[in-house]
Amino acid sequence: KELNNKINNLADLNNKKYSTRNVDVKEAIDVEIKNAEQDLKNYISEKRKISEILNEDQKSSLIEALNKKDDIKNKINSLKIQFDNGSISSKELGYAVRSLNNQDKGLSEKIELINATAKEQLLQTSLETTKEEAGKLGLEQIELSQEEFTKLFPDDADSDGSIQGNKIYINRDVARQTGAIGVGSHELLHGIIGNSYQK
Repeated sequence: KELNNKINNLADLNNKKYSTRNVDVKEAIDVEIKNAEQDLKNYISEKRKISEILNEDQKSSLIEALNKKDDIKNKINSLKIQFDNGSISSKELGYAVRSLNNQDKGLSEKIELINATAKEQLLQTSLETTKEEAGKLGLEQIELSQEEFTKLFPDDADSDGSIQGNKIYINRDVARQTGAIGVGSHELLHGIIGNSYQK
């Protein structure tokens, strides 16, 4: 959830940057982006439990993408200095900055994709574990989309799961969004069981 929040925050900042034309606003957001990227890089490098979320390829791909984003910022700053010195024209500056910004957007999308893939892998692994745990409790696990879950449990549409008879229904979409499945399959199962018996 913490990794997801950091990547979502970075995505929001990038969206704000590219949706404004005001140079001062862009520069202010750039400072926030730089801090957010450094924070994410530190988190990936230093967090001991990151291996439970990201495999080595995903981890190195994220670090590589963040380093490339740093390089792009340095190139843009260098181009602005060259423009101020009269080494390049405003047309050349505009073309180069546009190209670098497009590369930066592509890297931001790559970061979001790695995050989405990691979340899906974590969800799948956890669902396999909850299936085993449910079996031990004499329950059959059924995974549903948000739409399917809402049809069966209209009053519980935002819940990550529910029990009916000997069947445990998992709302995959809510579990994915909230990160509930990543908290631990054991805790998730007991939460669903507890909520169902309270009703």
